[in-house]
Amino acid sequence: MRTVSHLTIACVMGLVSATTAPAVSAATGPDARTVVLTTEDDDRTLTVRSGDVLDVRLAGRRDAGLTFSWHVPSASDSMVLGKASGSTSPAGGAGRRFSANARGVATIGSQRTCQADAGFQCPEVTLSWKVVITVR
Repeated sequence: MRTVSHLTIACVMGLVSATTAPAVSAATGPDARTVVLTTEDDDRTLTVRSGDVLDVRLAGRRDAGLTFSWHVPSASDSMVLGKASGSTSPAGGAGRRFSANARGVATIGSQRTCQADAGFQCPEVTLSWKVVITVR
């Protein structure tokens, strides 16, 4: 069995995300926005308005017989952030849309794990992703 001796996941995502802002576009309603959150937004804290939509899109990665896959993101408080159905992709990506329903604070989170092809072995590493959302 082949073992991958190095792990090339981006453990510096927090450093990368400090220089980029999440994408924002118009949503339904006169003042509603859609905020797109990606893998690079890990450890962010955002304030949104009630009625805004949060579109989480986490990119998976495939490398040398290993697929690093995200779980469908979830929110810590479904009263603050309502969710639509989530999805995953064969390449390890995952996503879900959330609606900012009520004032409060909630965390959106996910975990990335490894799945190995036959003859390969995953490193024992789980990567967590989270964004803290305040709805006003």
